[in-house]
Amino acid sequence: MVELIRKYFKDIRTYGPYCVEEAKATLHSEVSSTRLNWLWWILTPLLQMLVYLVIFGYVFRARTEFYPAYIFIGLTAWRFFSGTLSASAKIIRSNKSLLLKVYIPSFLLILTRMLSDGFKMLVSFGIVLILLLWYRIPPSFYLLQLIPLLLLLWLFTFGFSAIITHIGVYWDDINDLLPVLLRLWMYFTGIFYSIQEKVPGPVGYWLLRLNPLAFILEGLRQTLLFRVSIAWEWYFLWLGVSMILCLTGLKILYRNGTRYLKVG
Repeated sequence: MVELIRKYFKDIRTYGPYCVEEAKATLHSEVSSTRLNWLWWILTPLLQMLVYLVIFGYVFRARTEFYPAYIFIGLTAWRFFSGTLSASAKIIRSNKSLLLKVYIPSFLLILTRMLSDGFKMLVSFGIVLILLLWYRIPPSFYLLQLIPLLLLLWLFTFGFSAIITHIGVYWDDINDLLPVLLRLWMYFTGIFYSIQEKVPGPVGYWLLRLNPLAFILEGLRQTLLFRVSIAWEWYFLWLGVSMILCLTGLKILYRNGTRYLKVG
C-alpha cells in the first residue's frame, strides 16, 4: 500500500502539469463556441435552481429557510460529483487513441475531469456568496468546515469514479445504467428538499448519514446557511471510506492499465 501511494505521488509530480494544461484546454473548448463563454458555468445551475424553485418552492410550497440558496448549493456540488462520475464510465475508451501513443496513468484522466468540473463548481459558488449577502448571513468560524467538506467530496468522487472507470472499460451497459442510478441517487440526496423536514424521525436521520452525498450537501448547507457544526463522527467515517475507495481504485487502475488498451 505504501508503494502504491509513492507511485501515485510520483506520477502526480511527473504528469501533474499535463493534467492542469488539459483541464485548461477542456474549459477553453467548452466556452470558445458560445457567446456567453464562462457565464454558462453560472447560468446552467442557476436556471436549474429557478426550475426547482418554481416547482417545489411555489407549486409544492417548500418551507425550507433560504430555499433558493439551499437548492443552489445542492445543485452545484451534485453537478461536480455526477458529471465526473458519468464521464469516468467512458473515459478510457474516449482517450484510447491518446493512451496508445503515450503512457499516461489512467487515474490522471479522472483528475483532469475533476479539475475542470471543480473549477466550474468554484465559479458557481460565487452565486452562493451573492445569496449569502442577499440574505444578510454574516460569516462565522463555521466557514472553516468548507475545507474538510470539499476535501471529502473530492476524495469520494475520485475513489468512486476510479472504480466506475474500470467497470466502464469492460461493460458498455454502464453508460446506459449510470444515468438512471444517478437520477435515483439524486432523489434520495435531498437536492431540492430537506430530508429532515420531508422524512422526519429515524428514517430521515439514517438517510442523511448513510448517503455520503446527502451528508456532504447537508454539511455544506449547515456551514454556509445555518452556521452549525457538522456531525464530525460521521465525517471521519466517510473520510475513511473515501480513502479506501481511492486506494482500491488506484490499485485496480494501475494493475489493469495496459490491459485496458487491448479491449476493443
